[in-house]
Amino acid sequence: MSYEVSIMEWQPYRLVEGRKLRRGFTTGAAATAATKAALELLSRQFVSSKVDISLPTQQEYTVSIPIDSCFYNKDGSVTAFVIKDGGDDPDVTNGIKIGATVKYVSFLNHTDTTLDESNQAIHINGGTGIGIVTKQGLKVRVGEHAINPVPRQMIKNVAKTYAQRGKTINITIFVPEGEKIAHKTLNPALGIIGGISILGTTGIVEPMSEEAYKESLVPQLDMVQALGYDTVFLTPGRRGQLTLNSFGIPLEQTVQMSNFVGYMLKECQIRKFKKVILFGTQGKLIKLAGGIFHTHHRVADARIEILISEAALNEVPIDLLFQLRNEVTIEASVKLLQEHGYHVVLQKLCEKAAMKAADYIQNEIEIGVVFLDIDGKIVAKSNSVDQWW
Repeated sequence: MSYEVSIMEWQPYRLVEGRKLRRGFTTGAAATAATKAALELLSRQFVSSKVDISLPTQQEYTVSIPIDSCFYNKDGSVTAFVIKDGGDDPDVTNGIKIGATVKYVSFLNHTDTTLDESNQAIHINGGTGIGIVTKQGLKVRVGEHAINPVPRQMIKNVAKTYAQRGKTINITIFVPEGEKIAHKTLNPALGIIGGISILGTTGIVEPMSEEAYKESLVPQLDMVQALGYDTVFLTPGRRGQLTLNSFGIPLEQTVQMSNFVGYMLKECQIRKFKKVILFGTQGKLIKLAGGIFHTHHRVADARIEILISEAALNEVPIDLLFQLRNEVTIEASVKLLQEHGYHVVLQKLCEKAAMKAADYIQNEIEIGVVFLDIDGKIVAKSNSVDQWW
């Protein structure tokens, strides 16, 4: 599977750590291409093996996307499929079929209709495998199918060129495997049920794109805010959310931040949350005490150094410091400190983590930090946490 870009200056590859990796196209671009192919067959009785679509970028870029199949249905509509190609980016939607069924009908006053001076209308709906939004705070209203604004506009722009006077173009976007793979996405946590979302702000998937992953986390914050909370709990993953819930915190008030602590703190700052509690394992959050706000081990892994430095500042004996250094895991080192009665070291690290996190966002938000062990038990928490929880 491959696609071509018609503008020579724009390269379909990018270099990542010295490797040449292929870009892909988004679910939104796939849905747009499928729509265009179906409309070509419906209106012109012809469709090629590829269709060109414009990208929603500042430059006028166009991509040529392969069509998997395109055919008439018994009711006079036309269906086309595109195979989602994420390039060299790992994505659960890669290789799935994204379909569009189109049909001309007499003008109807749909709620989601583009109408121009020629009385031409376009109606876009989601079908099988497209999730339904059930919670506020997302870019799509509650009760609607999860087709985001940019892909929706891309589809409308394509459909306008096939409009016929006095008729509506009914467009249904669907993904046969959407419901099956939705549990592998963030959709369940975002309150999108029954399928995947049609996404994409540029139409292009950047391989190994950390930015795309970070952006996918942000809608959780919008949901928390839409529900009226001014305090949000950030935790690395689903396990942390479930642990918070076991302590009585509503799941809807918790947000997965992965390794992107600094990025998510900045997003909380933009949204003017009053309080943020960072909740996670000591091996992850101890890095904040050293001013590390991207916690992936390949970016920065100074956990034991941070622990030993703080231990030394709190007059832990030199022989115990060497024992800490020789432990295989940070969890074992922490346990050793606890066994020797130096819980103060963990408490100080928690306080430093909270202080540095607050400094990171210019002290515009109150910050609390909670360290957990690998069993989900609280090891230490900053004093500020007790004020709110």
